[in-house]
Amino acid sequence: MNRQEKAQFISDLKGLSGKYPIAVLTRQSGLTVSSISEFRRKVRGVGAQFIVVNNRLAKISFDGMASNGFIDEFRGPCALLFGDDPVGSAKVAVDFADENDGFKVVCAYFDGDVLDVVAVKNLASLPSLDVLRSQLLSLLLASATEFVSVLQAPSRKLVCVLDAYRKKLAKEN
Repeated sequence: MNRQEKAQFISDLKGLSGKYPIAVLTRQSGLTVSSISEFRRKVRGVGAQFIVVNNRLAKISFDGMASNGFIDEFRGPCALLFGDDPVGSAKVAVDFADENDGFKVVCAYFDGDVLDVVAVKNLASLPSLDVLRSQLLSLLLASATEFVSVLQAPSRKLVCVLDAYRKKLAKEN
């Protein structure tokens, strides 16, 4: 890489770290091309990007942004997974690491904080953003349904009383 390419790489990494809320740092060794291709396909499925990085240039691009040990973890063959959905991105990385011995999740940079491996795994165990949205929507709809049911209860009772009175009158005649 010449100077211009290095400067462009640093600029691109800074842009990605500003665009996406999470950057998951991974290490990989001994993986086949087909397994990495499979991982990249899964990453694209959650709307994320996976980039193999030059450690020295990655340290320069994250300098000043991640002081809590994130920069120190750039050793060996590293790659970064940038994603819009923190839970989905962490889940893809953790699941792939569980399936492949040569792939390890090291840590993550999430909204200005550095998460260790345990925190990344905890993040991955949360429901996805779509599931959380659907759960919230079902709660809101259930509350609205119950509210309408409570509003209709007095009129329902009145109808039942009137119907019972009608039946009583019908028996008398």
